[in-house]
Amino acid sequence: IASCLVGSEMCIRDRNEVEAQNYLIEKLINESVKEEVAESANLDSTDPALGEDVYRFDGINDSQSIEEIYNQAILSLGNEDYNSAKKLFNYLITNFSDPDKLPLSLFWLGEIEFSSGNFEDSKRYYIQLISSFKNHWRVPLAHKKLGDISFKQGDIKMAKEKYQFVIREFPNNLSLIHISEPTRQEA
Repeated sequence: IASCLVGSEMCIRDRNEVEAQNYLIEKLINESVKEEVAESANLDSTDPALGEDVYRFDGINDSQSIEEIYNQAILSLGNEDYNSAKKLFNYLITNFSDPDKLPLSLFWLGEIEFSSGNFEDSKRYYIQLISSFKNHWRVPLAHKKLGDISFKQGDIKMAKEKYQFVIREFPNNLSLIHISEPTRQEA
């Protein structure tokens, strides 16, 4: 302060420089935040350009964000906005490693593709769920859905084998409700 009193002109100039620098720093920060928000809003996780270079940060799972994204995806499903639901589920799969929401997202992606008649994509999601999350509660239903895909594609023998596998391996699972009684009796 004493030096400011002696050289008040110098003190004002220094203060103006600091304020100008602070202004520029704030402006740069705001611009970079706006760019990040714009990029994340336009993020399409199914973009092949993302490829294998995407890294999932296991330690940065924010359960509130995961829940919000998952709930929005489920809401989109309920509103029959399947494109939005697919993007949100894919975003979850690409960016988080939640042990419950990840397999559920795979399951719902399989369902969306199944209902759209994209059986190969549907099969890929169910197989990924089964192979990556062997003990998840949706695995028996994913196996059953593989049988449904075979049935829809006209491979009745494979469908029957898959249904019998589900009955044999998961006898107390509710996914069996949808398997017809004759198939159960033949098992």
